[in-house]
Amino acid sequence: MNTTAIPLPLLSISVITIGHQSEGDLVDLLPQLLADAPALGMEIVVVDNASTDGTRALLDRYRRDIMIITNDRNRGFGAAVNQGLQRTRGQYVLLLNPDARIDPDAIRSLKGYLDTHAATGAVAPRLEYPDGRLQPSRGSFPSVFRTLASLFQLKRLMPDDETVMRSPLRFLGRVFRQYAPPQAEEIVDYTTGACVLLRRSALDTAGAFDESFFLYYEEIDLAKRLKEAGYNWVYLDRVIARHAVAASSDKAPLRPFLERCRSMCYYYSKHHSFRAGFIVRQMLYITILIRWLLILIHPRFRLDPRVPIAEETAVYRRLLRRRTHI
Repeated sequence: MNTTAIPLPLLSISVITIGHQSEGDLVDLLPQLLADAPALGMEIVVVDNASTDGTRALLDRYRRDIMIITNDRNRGFGAAVNQGLQRTRGQYVLLLNPDARIDPDAIRSLKGYLDTHAATGAVAPRLEYPDGRLQPSRGSFPSVFRTLASLFQLKRLMPDDETVMRSPLRFLGRVFRQYAPPQAEEIVDYTTGACVLLRRSALDTAGAFDESFFLYYEEIDLAKRLKEAGYNWVYLDRVIARHAVAASSDKAPLRPFLERCRSMCYYYSKHHSFRAGFIVRQMLYITILIRWLLILIHPRFRLDPRVPIAEETAVYRRLLRRRTHI
């Protein structure tokens, strides 16, 4: 079936998937999406961010059935999504990671919610790991306290999220949304972008993704702008999608760490006061300095054991020298 030829009145959902070294995930995802596309009125676009595995050869096999955009460099998640938005026409936009799976009934439920709730700009399902455990996906907008807790990895000292929800520690849910027991339906600040259905008209009002975010914080920035434009971001616990976390990022963890640092600083410069941004930057520098010193103490503290120690320490030194920004 050629999804690019769906008549406009029948087209309701544009599925945008961003791939980078994602052959193993796309080989399972694309047949499922194509099987569901006619009944759901979906068009499918895959944006490949300069993969060097077999992703492009795989996509070539589906060239008659989906739209394909290939980049000669990794442009980042937000910029790639914007490319997909420019090529699609659906009333709603389903952002779906290559390693996420959602069945057609769940997609219908998300669409049905947007159909009947005009003030909602985005709706997201409950995310579960492949083994069925709850995956943290709801979040609160960054604050200095929340960001410091993340920088110093305080959450790693906690039990898993579902254990916290059942324990006296559940009061932490007032500060960290992921520890609050999920409600059947709730307005949240944002959810992760692994699987979320967006209203295109809301994107037209609030603006598409800010391409200055290469990786991380892009969905938080979008959610903040949607809220400022008067739209809600809703989480539906009864609708379920499965997600294998950060498959591509785990292959090279040093780059995601650096991009998280850059995105964090840019987000604070865009949405927070100079004072808040200054505090976060200083704490970030302290975190980087600690990482550097730990590597000098023992190699096992490296963020990525596949990267030579000299290369990783050089990255930290370069960041620490750029005291005004990252």
